[in-house]
Amino acid sequence: MSQQSQGKTLLHVLCGGIAAFVLNAGLMALLEVDMRSFFGVSILLGIIAGLLWDITDKLHS
Repeated sequence: MSQQSQGKTLLHVLCGGIAAFVLNAGLMALLEVDMRSFFGVSILLGIIAGLLWDITDKLHS
């Protein structure tokens, strides 16, 4: 795996985790419900989504 490919994978994983965190925080603010217990799960799902994004990006390249 090349250095550029590893960097792209890391970027996709970070973007997925950050997007999930922001989505969870936004829902918590909009719904006025305590969803702090779901932060770990949502970040994990975001990381998985980022990895799937990376896999599809590599398959289409």
